[in-house]
Amino acid sequence: SMLRVFSFSQRLNQDLPRGIIYDRSYKELAVSYERVSVYANVREIEGIGAIVTPLTSILEESEEDLRKRLEGDTLRLWLAKDISQEQEEAIKALDLEGVFLHREYVRYYPNQAVAAHLVGFVEENTGLSGVEYFLNSLQTTYRIGEQQAQKLTKLEESQPGTDGQHLILTLDLRIQKLLEDYLGSLELESE
Repeated sequence: SMLRVFSFSQRLNQDLPRGIIYDRSYKELAVSYERVSVYANVREIEGIGAIVTPLTSILEESEEDLRKRLEGDTLRLWLAKDISQEQEEAIKALDLEGVFLHREYVRYYPNQAVAAHLVGFVEENTGLSGVEYFLNSLQTTYRIGEQQAQKLTKLEESQPGTDGQHLILTLDLRIQKLLEDYLGSLELESE
């Protein structure tokens, strides 16, 4: 078998990050990371002035620019995307009326195009080709109950994406890179 599944989620009914895809040496081929953004529902903000000053220092944006954006005719406005943990905590602590945090998981491929034909890609948390597509079918086929999930071996909690379904491929990233470099050199020679 080309791959084996070694961890399932305990929180099956929530939006979870996709599992990590590893090569045979546990080098990461595909990873999900959490991206936090800030948005405002302008209708829920009673006084724009009360939120502009604290937000400008946190988001490192000029007070004038932020005020202009909030006073525009948009009802829902993205204030900042992909904020840091410190910015997230500062905004939470302020508890501003009409200002909200939005979380989403973004798929990242540390080796860019290396083995992309095999790994595939994801759009809107759905695998559209390669192993990413196969991961979706595994998740559908092997949906397990909460009690069964608790009995499975888990990775250490501090590792990113431990709530997902992880795959280890028999693919060796070093050999794949050597092969792709060799094929690239043959292509250059033929030109």
